[in-house]
Amino acid sequence: MLKNLAKQDKRYEIDKKNLGCRVRVDKDLLKKAQDDSSVVFSTPFYPEDDDLPFVLSFKLEEGKLAPSPSKFAIEEIDTSDVTLVN
Repeated sequence: MLKNLAKQDKRYEIDKKNLGCRVRVDKDLLKKAQDDSSVVFSTPFYPEDDDLPFVLSFKLEEGKLAPSPSKFAIEEIDTSDVTLVN
């Protein structure tokens, strides 16, 4: 998913360690934006258990992934002292 988005928008290029198969965005942790249901964002829950340590936002256009229309696309979470994100 991130590789596909990074091809479309450089804001999605992140360190290769976070593109490995161990890092995941659980489908249950994806939410739709209240003001635009085509915008989806991740809500990592246990960053120490290999949830993607970023809040990720993207758009669904006709069933395909597209870059987020806002300036916010991907933002790293400082997980050094975080056990749970709610």
